[in-house]
Amino acid sequence: MATITPLFGSSAGSAFDPLAFDLTRSKKASARLLRRGDVLNHDTFSGGSFNGWRDHFAYATPRGVLGLTQYPLIDGDHALMLSTGEGPYSADSVWNSHGTYRNMSVLNNDWDLISVSGFIMLAGDGDLTAKKYPWGTVEIGLDTQWPGSTQRSFFKAYLKDGIGGTAGSTGWMLRRSDGSDVMVAGSADVFTGGNERKWNWMYVRLTISRFANGGKGGYVELQVNDTIFDLQAQFGTILAEDLILNNGSHDQFRYGLNEMFATTRSPFNTDYRYNAMVVQHPITTVNDRRAA
Repeated sequence: MATITPLFGSSAGSAFDPLAFDLTRSKKASARLLRRGDVLNHDTFSGGSFNGWRDHFAYATPRGVLGLTQYPLIDGDHALMLSTGEGPYSADSVWNSHGTYRNMSVLNNDWDLISVSGFIMLAGDGDLTAKKYPWGTVEIGLDTQWPGSTQRSFFKAYLKDGIGGTAGSTGWMLRRSDGSDVMVAGSADVFTGGNERKWNWMYVRLTISRFANGGKGGYVELQVNDTIFDLQAQFGTILAEDLILNNGSHDQFRYGLNEMFATTRSPFNTDYRYNAMVVQHPITTVNDRRAA
């Protein structure tokens, strides 16, 4: 009888494969990515360590307290947890958003394709039948700054509620160089999680190219569960957000490369106060292999 090796490592001697759901590793090949490259960073939060993940202080303003949780888990003993404020809603409250960054490495000029991925679980109040969600956005990204601080690009993909100003209308967005966003075609309602706080996970991967658009960088591919979005075909010339560079120390981190995950509270369904997001197995790879 053939031996069955569970993906989640639930049998003796088996190990969880955090890239098992990455379509670059399956027979259903992605449009742009042949395979992931060298693992630059992979965090399991084993033993209750933050492994370098930190609170996001936007211009020295705190955005919430980062946490670890032992529930829910798909593997291991801890996961990263983000949550927004549960007080009465105020549009200008700093507690409406919660983000976390991982300072990984100096940016190598030889790296072109870079991917960040992870398992994301959502939970909170809400009425999912009526499409009333407690979150406004669910975000994944890479913050990069070129050598010499000549360019800073913030590659970000995020699930957004409120497309066109309509609550309950969701889709995946990309951040552009002017700070605006654009919706990924075919991404409406492509997400998992939130039902009755059961913490169902979804697998998300964002792949970017530093060499695209004459060296200014560009989006390549987005994977959400078993769906691949060819960002290069849809948005080949769209640049990532170039944050304003000035003489402030907070804007000067040349050669910087950071992972990012974040969530925001819903501006529509303000009666639903509990909004939490759990991240497991965040992984960033460099020198990814291009298929096309």
